[in-house]
Amino acid sequence: MAGLLREFEDFFAKNEFDLGNFTAVEHCIDTREAKPIRQTMRRTPVAFVTEEENHLKKMLDAGVIQPSNSE
Repeated sequence: MAGLLREFEDFFAKNEFDLGNFTAVEHCIDTREAKPIRQTMRRTPVAFVTEEENHLKKMLDAGVIQPSNSE
């Protein structure tokens, strides 16, 4: 088992931000004539504000996300 894991180690994520890029499959979602649904942002519960800020900082530092100027 260990040998297989070493042989195919590049198939597994190395950390929580190792998202990969798989482009061999494409799909289309048929929405017919449906209009886009617009929803307003929801406020983060007070108990999770610090946790959310820390997670966003980690993702920014890792280059997974980038700052936005939108609402």
